Amino acid sequence: MAGSLDDIRDYVRERVQGRKFIFTGDGASSFEAKIEQLRVLGAGPFLAITLRTMLNAEVDLGDDVTHIEVDLSINPENFTYEDGWNELFESPTPEIKEALEKFDPEGKAFFTVFRFRTATHAFGRHIDACRRPDWIQLEDKTFIDGFFAQHSIPAPRSTVVDATRDAMTQASELINSGDGTVWSGDNSLGLNSRGNMVRWLRPDADEEDIGHFVRKFSSACESVRIAEFVEGRPCSIHGFVLADGVAVFRPVELLVLRGEHGKFWFAGTNTYWQPSIELRVEMRSIARQVGEALRREYDYRGAFCCDGIAGRNGYVINELNTRIGDGLGYVSNALPDFPFEVLQDLAVAGLVEELHDDFIETLEDAIQAAGDTIPWAKVRVYQAGNFAETVSMELFTRYQDDGEDHLEGDADLNRYTEAVVRTEDQKTLDPFGIVTAYPGTNYGILDFSLDTDIPTGPSLARHVASALRRCAEEWGAATVGISVAKDVYADEADE
Repeated sequence: MAGSLDDIRDYVRERVQGRKFIFTGDGASSFEAKIEQLRVLGAGPFLAITLRTMLNAEVDLGDDVTHIEVDLSINPENFTYEDGWNELFESPTPEIKEALEKFDPEGKAFFTVFRFRTATHAFGRHIDACRRPDWIQLEDKTFIDGFFAQHSIPAPRSTVVDATRDAMTQASELINSGDGTVWSGDNSLGLNSRGNMVRWLRPDADEEDIGHFVRKFSSACESVRIAEFVEGRPCSIHGFVLADGVAVFRPVELLVLRGEHGKFWFAGTNTYWQPSIELRVEMRSIARQVGEALRREYDYRGAFCCDGIAGRNGYVINELNTRIGDGLGYVSNALPDFPFEVLQDLAVAGLVEELHDDFIETLEDAIQAAGDTIPWAKVRVYQAGNFAETVSMELFTRYQDDGEDHLEGDADLNRYTEAVVRTEDQKTLDPFGIVTAYPGTNYGILDFSLDTDIPTGPSLARHVASALRRCAEEWGAATVGISVAKDVYADEADE
């Protein structure tokens, strides 16, 4: 007899009811929904040690949460707080030590950490929901290609070289098939995210661009992957590994936009984009292949995420994330009462080994349906500029646009002559949403709240790209010269 989501929820409840929980590793908003789900399941009270940021300034975690905020410095090389968190984990403040002793003197609370963190211990305690080091290593772009090759998983042609000028430039010349190469740094400085250690050396790159690439990667990395540039739609797919099998979900669009001098801007992800049936089947098949390999060879548990490109020759993966990816945000949006992130923590901690294969099928079907039924998006850009104050702007666009008014030049770059998203002529345009600029230590953030009536189907990339160009015009954001990918999968026409 097949299980149900209620059965899975009851399974999770049995393992968390009456138990204290400790959260750390990011801002308060990252734990808000999970704490509420745990509260409903009978868990608590809670201790949250979180990063103080402007985006989290008004988050109230509840009366049953002991909440301590900390201030950390960001690493200017890879724009993460990993070093700051690791230092705090090793040397907690007196306030944190006192709070831990008062909250959980017996050391029995379930300890979970934000999904990007790599530590196995913090504040002198073992982290229950920590990832194993060999799972984390799979996120290193200079390591993962061996895994792809071993299991015949489609990936761009690439090579890994030392982070020296001669090695990197010679490898780039060798790998380049006409559209340039993509350089990805290793994890010497910790995990990278949002494309901070990835650059596109375009075919028309000049010596200044090459010099910038060499300085960036040689100062921050020991080795670099040089891969051929693959034109196509950036997209991602997630799965969930359990002892008896793998659940695979639906594809999501990655809003990876192209900036000047080879920079990639990661602007978020969404399920408004609807892939073709052929692409969906291909991506799900590849994700299942990846998940089964993780289960067999790494005894892996929990969510994983395959990021790649839907190109002319099919879907290729350029990175593997051994954690919940941003794109799985559609689960809590469509199924707010289903404790998916709690299930993730328990899986990583090895506490769901008895969850049999009937539940795997239920999980797969329910999450796929959730993603298809209620469209969702998280659009946010970090390191977007130095903004003096918090400001907002309404955005408008034209969804039924043939593209002739805003495209020019080299079709491969798909550049805009002006921002499609603009505030004038509102009566002839469709509402797109609101963008807010926040100042902050993370070099300014652009956060989008999209209109609920955005049509599903086509990519959101050109609308977001236009909005970012508008932010550059209005507020001096760093998001200048933004362009988008071409849809070339199975010879699809450009949007």
